Amino acid sequence: MSLTNATLAVSMRSHAVRIALLATLAAAMAPAVHAATEVELSYATLQRMLAKQLFSQDGRKYVRGNQNTKCSYAYLENPRVGEAGGRLRVESRFSGRSALNMFGTCVGMGDSFDLIILATPIYRSGAMHFKDVYVETRGRETFYSRQVRKALAQTLDSQLQWPIEGLARTILETPVTNPQVQKKLTRFDVTAITVQKESLLLTIDFRLQVK
Repeated sequence: MSLTNATLAVSMRSHAVRIALLATLAAAMAPAVHAATEVELSYATLQRMLAKQLFSQDGRKYVRGNQNTKCSYAYLENPRVGEAGGRLRVESRFSGRSALNMFGTCVGMGDSFDLIILATPIYRSGAMHFKDVYVETRGRETFYSRQVRKALAQTLDSQLQWPIEGLARTILETPVTNPQVQKKLTRFDVTAITVQKESLLLTIDFRLQVK
């Protein structure tokens, strides 16, 4: 059974149930479901999902070190997601230190400031990645802030990856109405990601086997 051009305007609580119910309904009519579906995520929903899945260490996303490396660390917190010029815009608070521990005292550079990340979201290897990353810092210009901008622009794609396929597998394979129906996601691909003014539009192609 083929489902095409179905647009789901979803919220954090409802999107999993809606897609799973759609797959279960189709499962009653065919042993394998092939669907091309558009999933529309509001930026408020996307912000909550990213905060929960990526900013999971006391609300922080460490891009260098961790909470135990007192003199050498860097993290982002308080992400706010939106759109700017057709690109994904993420505002966040950066805090970091690049120092040496000398007799219990950190000696070196460090600072905290707000920054803006602009990037084009793409799908690769089961996750949403970011390409063409541009980082802008707010506040006083310093040597440290320039180094932070350069480092984040080069490494952010490997630091921030949203595992879309894993989330979809959980949604589509979890029983909703009939626990005796076994579902297996055998193919999954995001063929397009469109940055809209109020939401992110994902065009998803998947195949679901039902037993």
